[in-house]
Amino acid sequence: MLDEYIVGNVDRISPEAPIPVLDVKKISSVLGGAASTAHNIRSLGNAVVVAGVIGRDESGEILKRSLQEKGISAQGVIVDNERKTTIKTRVLSQGQQIIRIDIEDRNPVSQRIEAEIVDFVSEARSASSLNA
Repeated sequence: MLDEYIVGNVDRISPEAPIPVLDVKKISSVLGGAASTAHNIRSLGNAVVVAGVIGRDESGEILKRSLQEKGISAQGVIVDNERKTTIKTRVLSQGQQIIRIDIEDRNPVSQRIEAEIVDFVSEARSASSLNA
């Protein structure tokens, strides 16, 4: 999962509907969900292995690159051509969240993808117990 933040200022209401108009000042993306937890564990100096599913899209590439920049292998992150990478976008103004926009596929992954993840986790677990 990728967490995205859109930050700006609201100083007017839209003429089309009674909703705030955000003047965007900054957009950033960070690791979200389990990837964020993996980063926290890694930042404490511990080894971590991640496994999951992303889409074949720009957000998936950003997520993989962010993992690698944090010293976390993305080897267990499987690309599913049928899915979009999960993104949770938070829109903020004056330190307050205005709305959250979720882009995600809540359907179960295919049996093939599930098998790939199970195989990866089993191999990682075996390798970990050999090194203990």
